[in-house]
Amino acid sequence: MKTRWYLLILGLIAALSLTAILWMARRGHGPTVLVSQDGQLLYTLDLSQVSSPYTITIPWEGGYNVLTITPETVYVSEADCDNQVCVQHGPLQSGSTPITCLPHRLIVRWADGS
Repeated sequence: MKTRWYLLILGLIAALSLTAILWMARRGHGPTVLVSQDGQLLYTLDLSQVSSPYTITIPWEGGYNVLTITPETVYVSEADCDNQVCVQHGPLQSGSTPITCLPHRLIVRWADGS
């Protein structure tokens, strides 16, 4: 009888420990944005780590895109390409299509699961 109680208590402790480990592992990860250019990953941005807005300038063969990163989203705030589709796209929304700048081969998208 004592052995059953010990096994039950040991099983509960193991289950609680596993739950705590899984919860702590997921806790620090917020929405993640991937920025790639010409098929190469340039940045992995964890938006939960952003405390105030900032910009990144991404050059490409004499041109550029300026990304603005906020705690909630990412958007192309400036570009020197002719069509400005990437700027007109607006902020990256949950479940939305990626921001794409074909002239500069830039893609900004949510990581899977974000």
